[in-house]
Amino acid sequence: DEREAEARAAAQLLGAQIEFLDLGGDCRIDASSTNALKIARQIRATMPNVLLAPVSSPNQHPDHAAVGAMCRDAARLARYGGITELRELKRHAVEQCFGYAVTPGAEPPSGRVKIRVDISTHFARWIELMECHRTQLRTRRYIDLQTARARLLGVEAGVEHAQALFPTDDFLVRSLTQVPQSVRLF
Repeated sequence: DEREAEARAAAQLLGAQIEFLDLGGDCRIDASSTNALKIARQIRATMPNVLLAPVSSPNQHPDHAAVGAMCRDAARLARYGGITELRELKRHAVEQCFGYAVTPGAEPPSGRVKIRVDISTHFARWIELMECHRTQLRTRRYIDLQTARARLLGVEAGVEHAQALFPTDDFLVRSLTQVPQSVRLF
């Protein structure tokens, strides 16, 4: 109940709607087809263009890895036709699916593409949103960890603060003019 209230407070600060799916509960989330279908149903109902989920690497809380894997699978299931459990909802293809790592140890191997999003103008708000999740701050200096990571990722890229996202698939561009700026300032 406490964690749900924290999530609702953060959603209210964002002006966002929030729905909770029953995937088994804390430390009981299994990466199952049943749970992936629940997420696919939500994707079809809300039709997002971008899906953010935890990375699915195993070096983190098992719930995060399970949810990350299911979100990737659910994005695919949401676009497929012929799935009986989803038939009453219109198919939907998510344009981009990005993973985020809650801790540095959860980041995918260094050979994987990392996108850095400049969060400098939203940094104070980002901290305010993290502060909504008081239960997560009891055992770790979570905000210190996240702000230090954001500062390092930003400084390396020539901005104040950045957040790393990991695409689940390669990108397709029609022209090199569509490719964003590199973090290396040649």
